[in-house]
Amino acid sequence: MANETPADKMRACCEAILAGDFMTAMAELSPQAMAEAMTMAGSFTGAPMPTSYGIDSEDVVNGEHVFKLHFGSGERELRANCTWGQVEGAWKIVSIGVESVT
Repeated sequence: MANETPADKMRACCEAILAGDFMTAMAELSPQAMAEAMTMAGSFTGAPMPTSYGIDSEDVVNGEHVFKLHFGSGERELRANCTWGQVEGAWKIVSIGVESVT
């Protein structure tokens, strides 16, 4: 959808992750965010699949949309941040990071 907001795209990525469709979520990554994701990927080997998510906040900083979110699996909760920015005229994830895993 051409008029999707960063919040729309964030929700769609989270829904794709819950469905196990990591390719759809990964298609939204900029090259920098892909490098960050690949660095983090090894930390999640054997981790349970998330069964829920929530977007805790959205802030706009220098034109980028910074989301704080969490994923739960019943056993663990992961808190993360995800920043969306304009890349070649389209909203893309430009930075991701894990804040905590409990």
